[in-house]
Amino acid sequence: MKKIAISPSLILRTIASGILLCSFASGIALYFFRIDFLELLPKTHFCLFHLLTGFNCPFCGTTRAFLALGQLKIMKAISFNPLSMILLAVIIIYLCFKKIPLWLQYKAWAYLFAFVVVITWAIRLVKL
Repeated sequence: MKKIAISPSLILRTIASGILLCSFASGIALYFFRIDFLELLPKTHFCLFHLLTGFNCPFCGTTRAFLALGQLKIMKAISFNPLSMILLAVIIIYLCFKKIPLWLQYKAWAYLFAFVVVITWAIRLVKL
């Protein structure tokens, strides 16, 4: 039996494309069929971090944020998770370049992103 090699890059592109496709499908469903997936989602948390600690993780609300972005509800998406806008930009850049550009591979970007995640998470926890 012949083995098929699957590269990590292909897996990442597939996941990124799937996220954008689901977001886009949310907007199509709302526009053409008046189906609002944001209203249909249960209000329960499926986050393991939240289930174990009772606190939201830095990425809680990202699914709802991407559904809201697909419906062009930018402010609602930001209220669900402000980091969704950064993640959307990274996904679009990754899909356009078909790899992570060299200028994004510097450690400074990773440190900056980690700093933004921690600050955003702290602000969201204080609001609870």
